[in-house]
Amino acid sequence: MLLLGAVIVFLQIAGLIVNDAQFVIDAERVLGPATYAVAAAFGITTLALALAQGWKSHD
Repeated sequence: MLLLGAVIVFLQIAGLIVNDAQFVIDAERVLGPATYAVAAAFGITTLALALAQGWKSHD
């Protein structure tokens, strides 16, 4: 997830350097959904593991 986010940022920086607004927009449009899916999967996995180990919301 962090790697995909970094790739998006670096591609957007490259788009700013070459002054190509569409490249900046397309970088997020192409990689954004995969990044969001990976983040959601990590979040669900983290919650499931925490609950499996007895974590309580008031801890």
